[in-house]
Amino acid sequence: MKIHKYINEKRYFRHMKIGKLKLQNNLILAPMHGANCNAFRLQCKKHGAGLVFTSMIHPDSIFQEKNRIDIIKEEKPVAAQLVGKDPQKMSDAAKILEEKADIIDINLGCPDRKELANKSGAFLIKHPEQFVKMISKVVSSVNCPVTAKIRIGWDENSINAVEVSKSLEDLGVDAITVHGRTRKQGYTGKADWKVIKEVKEKIDIPVIGNGDVWNYQNYTAMLEKTKVDFVMIGRAAIGNPTVFEDCLQGKETSKTLQNANKLFSEFLGYYKKYSPRDIFSEIRQHAMWFVKGVKGSANLKNELIKTKSVEEIIAVLEIS
Repeated sequence: MKIHKYINEKRYFRHMKIGKLKLQNNLILAPMHGANCNAFRLQCKKHGAGLVFTSMIHPDSIFQEKNRIDIIKEEKPVAAQLVGKDPQKMSDAAKILEEKADIIDINLGCPDRKELANKSGAFLIKHPEQFVKMISKVVSSVNCPVTAKIRIGWDENSINAVEVSKSLEDLGVDAITVHGRTRKQGYTGKADWKVIKEVKEKIDIPVIGNGDVWNYQNYTAMLEKTKVDFVMIGRAAIGNPTVFEDCLQGKETSKTLQNANKLFSEFLGYYKKYSPRDIFSEIRQHAMWFVKGVKGSANLKNELIKTKSVEEIIAVLEIS
């Protein structure tokens, strides 16, 4: 893929390793629950992502359905994200995932109420002393790099990303993703890149910046303002996997119905070929994401909601 001259001249690709794993570029697909099936991850890789993440995985689900781990060699390198608190379960699950994944990532930032009730996810940012044993056991249990994804704090009065990151570095984590929002913010408000910059200045392992990166301008701004090693893109990629190549090539991200149909057809091809499951609602949801923002998208969404088969989706989108 041809990289925009400005990006090369700025030497944004100065650090391309996480542990011993070398990446082709510094753009990463975020772990997003409900979106990151292997067809979507593969599509993002095809369109420029240097690393893709699975959605968060609970250890118990792995023990129950080991054969349904949907990681495939075609999407590598891939990071598998685990969420939980029990040291033994997390390390056992990490060993299983290591057979297919290149990186094991620990979710310390999910703001979902169920995870908070389970004392996992962002709960552990509020109580960092409780993740020490679990992180140590996971790191010592696998041979691949271990990373962690955090938020900048529990709320605006308890910003502790620097302290948490230092602790994770001391525990042997190979890289840290910092989402520039607090648990209280969820996915609202503005991401605080200043805290991401502070983390980068205080630790020696790679830092992945996450939050409010929607296009090429945001991507380069994140790199310039925070000096992070990698940039993670989440919601901007849903329905628009070409955002990665747009960032690398310095192009404006735009959506048309023709491009949306083309991307959905590509996604459907990957889904049929590689997905271990056949969930129509998942396919339909991606179809609605692909057409979001194009002319007439509201009418298309209403028609797509009524569909009950892939053939009906194809008919609505008038894909030949």
